[in-house]
Amino acid sequence: YEGQTDEQDMGIRIMGTASRRHYQKSFRLIAREEYGQKAITYPVFDDNQREDGNGLVEKYKSITLRAGGNDVRFAVIREPRNGGCLVELITLPSPQEARRVRQLGEALMAGPWGVTGFVHSIRTAPAPVAYGESTVFTLGDCSLTETLSLQGRDVEFRLDHNSFFQVNTRAAELLYDTAADLARPLFPNADGERWGAQCWDIYCGVGGLALTLAPHFDTVFGLETVAPAIALAKANAEALGGETRFTFEAGDAAALESCFKRFGKPDLLVTDPPRAGMDERTVQALLKHRPPRLILVSCNPATLARDLALLDPSYEINAVQPVDLFPQTPHIETVVSLRRKER
Repeated sequence: YEGQTDEQDMGIRIMGTASRRHYQKSFRLIAREEYGQKAITYPVFDDNQREDGNGLVEKYKSITLRAGGNDVRFAVIREPRNGGCLVELITLPSPQEARRVRQLGEALMAGPWGVTGFVHSIRTAPAPVAYGESTVFTLGDCSLTETLSLQGRDVEFRLDHNSFFQVNTRAAELLYDTAADLARPLFPNADGERWGAQCWDIYCGVGGLALTLAPHFDTVFGLETVAPAIALAKANAEALGGETRFTFEAGDAAALESCFKRFGKPDLLVTDPPRAGMDERTVQALLKHRPPRLILVSCNPATLARDLALLDPSYEINAVQPVDLFPQTPHIETVVSLRRKER
């Protein structure tokens, strides 16, 4: 939101701004009053950006969304390297606005902006999370594929509109590789690229961290509460191939205790929880079973600090690396590596 005098905040979250090195697929979001209606304009930065003597040259195409009232919660645009453009409008439940939102989606699909899919979702929870609780309708193709360069190889991810996945492609590469870079020193006696037998990815989503770390372990296990994300994680792992064996299961933090009983302790456990941080039962399971090495990825420094304090009786911090996922905004990801303390 650009706070100029003729603009009004519509409660839409800024998803990011463009920066040449890592953030060419980011989006700037502007809300303004226009002809008595609220209009939202999304400059979409493309890969033709370049740097000249005056700095970054922004080439963009604009998509303008109109919505009556104050029902719009979030707008999310995904434009992967592999092609396609998916627009999701997340609103409060508003039957009287559903027809207008459908008209909007049809207009975007028919327009010159390259939109290949449109989703209308609703969200009632007050938390500032750009995630729809239920889908009202979809138009066009609402599945996407994104290719990330991770640990020196290209990894393809299948996504849908409900998949949690970093919106900045190059920033996601930086974040996941940073997690792997911080994990490597935890295995000083590792032989070559193989670090250990087992790696677990808790809150695994569609498998971002699991597939990043896969070349370094014999088996990788992923746990996630969202069942559709587990289906995508399995498909992404199958497409990756290789010698690593994958197991993905749908389950909440309460299922983590049973995982320790079934599989024993992993050589490395990584977590990438939502902004609320790790569930209390997850923390208690870690303190009880004490896997030797942890990697924590967090989008919320406050809950990260809380979780680190809770883990302090059993773990010591080895390294901390912030990753500026959204330049010029307060949002930051942090990666922390931890070793188990000797008793």
